Amino acid sequence: MIIEFSQRRSGNTGARRKSSKSRKAPKKRSGLRRRLSAILKGFFIFLFVLAALAIWLLIGIGRLPAVERYKKENPQMTAMMAYRIEEAKREGKPELKIRKVWVPLEKMSGILKQAILASEDDRFFTHGGFDTEAMKEALEQNLKRRKLTRGASTITQQLAKNLFCMPERTIVRKLREAVSALILEWRLPKERILELYLNSIEMGNGIFGVEAASRFYFKKSAQEIEPYEAALMAAAIPSPLERNPRCPAASQRKKAKALLLRLKNKGVLAEGDWKGAVATIDALTCGK
Repeated sequence: MIIEFSQRRSGNTGARRKSSKSRKAPKKRSGLRRRLSAILKGFFIFLFVLAALAIWLLIGIGRLPAVERYKKENPQMTAMMAYRIEEAKREGKPELKIRKVWVPLEKMSGILKQAILASEDDRFFTHGGFDTEAMKEALEQNLKRRKLTRGASTITQQLAKNLFCMPERTIVRKLREAVSALILEWRLPKERILELYLNSIEMGNGIFGVEAASRFYFKKSAQEIEPYEAALMAAAIPSPLERNPRCPAASQRKKAKALLLRLKNKGVLAEGDWKGAVATIDALTCGK
């Protein structure tokens, strides 16, 4: 009886080994599929960039952007600023006054930088100018909702648009933006790209850069910005002419609180600071 029992156990063990081997096989296949998917995504991005560059050169939509100058030189006027000035003239409005104050990256609040990165490009320091994961997520969401509700532009792409392109929605502009973003990534370090972006991003009517926005909305420098103010400023970036960090609408408050929660979960914001920032946003009244 003992021998039979041992044999049965041995037989069962062999079966289990076979079963475990059969269960491991799909994991290997799954890993292979993921690697193939990553290779295909990289290949398609390469083809897209190559096609964009070819079209740029073939149809002559403009010279390649002079990125080298911005390694040390700070832009005095961007394409977006020029566009807003001309737009005001076309609409018969008074001359638009551009508010901008350049500050180095280290003179900006750490929580402000983290909030904007979390809002606009959470993988900024790990991608090469194009976030394939964000593109995939945006595509899936847009297909699910059957309308364009989400974009996937990185900070580098946004900077390229602000510096070199007009905001019109055309294929030519998108191609120019793509090539410019690629050149920015090739020529400039990530910290410089972020510094250029934070100093040139549109933050309101004639307001460009986080320092000018901090002074205009909160009467303080970007270095002194508190967590709730940082979240409200970051939440305004997608629609800077419609959203006001000082007098936020319900949707802007909701997004700001979602950003604060992400920062807490990432360990950037302590529990007490998170609760205080959320409570402050809930208690905000316009004009105070």
